[in-house]
Amino acid sequence: AELLAYKNQPGKIIVAYDDDEKLAPRAVQTLVERGYDNIFLLSGGMKLASKKFPEGLGIFKKLLPFFRLFVHKI
Repeated sequence: AELLAYKNQPGKIIVAYDDDEKLAPRAVQTLVERGYDNIFLLSGGMKLASKKFPEGLGIFKKLLPFFRLFVHKI
């Protein structure tokens, strides 16, 4: 029900992720099949993201002025 509030809302995106990108891709596919146009997958999962950005994922804070970001861990 929480995701439904963000479904295809202007200026809002949903970012799905898991630790190693095993479950999240299937969840995203299911949501796309259910009509979600604003859902994105964090490629590589959190493990890869933390390796690529060891200083942290502050990029999301930089994006906040442009998007109302909703992050949902699968």
